[in-house]
Amino acid sequence: MTKIKILWFGIFSDTVKQMMRELCPEEAEPLFVTSKTDREEHLRLLAQADYISPNILELTEEYLRAAVNCKMIQLWGAGVDKYDQSLLRELDIALSNGAGFNAEAVAEMAVLHMLAVNRHLPYVDREMRKGRWLKAEMRDRCRSLYGKTVGVIGMGNIGRAVTRKLYGMDVARVIYYDAFRQSPENEEKLRIEFRELDDLMKEADIVTVHCPLMPSTRGMIDARRLALMKPDAILINTARGPIVDEAALIDVLERGAIRGAGLDSFSPEPPAADNPLFRLDNVVLTSHGGGAVIENIPPRIEHVYDCIMRFEHGEPIDPRYVVLKSSRSC
Repeated sequence: MTKIKILWFGIFSDTVKQMMRELCPEEAEPLFVTSKTDREEHLRLLAQADYISPNILELTEEYLRAAVNCKMIQLWGAGVDKYDQSLLRELDIALSNGAGFNAEAVAEMAVLHMLAVNRHLPYVDREMRKGRWLKAEMRDRCRSLYGKTVGVIGMGNIGRAVTRKLYGMDVARVIYYDAFRQSPENEEKLRIEFRELDDLMKEADIVTVHCPLMPSTRGMIDARRLALMKPDAILINTARGPIVDEAALIDVLERGAIRGAGLDSFSPEPPAADNPLFRLDNVVLTSHGGGAVIENIPPRIEHVYDCIMRFEHGEPIDPRYVVLKSSRSC
């Protein structure tokens, strides 16, 4: 029996690749990329692939057109902003995602950034390694999550997970903005209050971004909206870099117009070596790894294989994960 070929189009550690091999269905064969930059290798593997699960490496138009046998692209996470759906329709390639599988891990990263910015963690750690004991100096500079108003932009899987974690840390209130408002029953259950976006920016002590990147959200947190924030408020972005106008954010941080920021996403990625953010002590930076925890890997791999095998056998995929159907979809 000829095995279907599933290309993991990214760079993974040996541990993760071993998991991918062990969890792979018997009727399938996993393929792996060995280099980020070897175009010839990429084109050769893409031409063999029946299914592609991308990570880090970009599926350009050249690459998609080279994937002549590809039936479906199955994503690890939820974000679909990097994929040209018009081109996928032309090529009759389906697109499915893993919405919700990263929610708890990304929510943890968001809360980590809130705590790290509030406690000036990178600065204190760096100075302590130099032999400085900063307890007295930091006492009036640090802040707590307790009693604060947190504004959540985007009340999807991640936004809801963040809300649950914050109430466990005794924040005073969670207010939220979303293009699709929750039902009154859900608002009561989640203990959240709806605000229009400008009102949220004015009211929140902490603003945390959890909406998808799309034309309506690109640059949504711009200079005008950043100017609405309280001077001692902080901004957290673990979603997509282009949602926040990075130049405008750098400006307010340099001027001290807001207290700080925690960023797990940038525009572009990775940031340039001379990005002004690297010079600022009121910023905590991580490398877009919110979902990258070991406990999260096996269920994501299993989800990728489950959706692929359902597609291969003509079985329906849960509608929560279907982004784009093809002529071969159920």
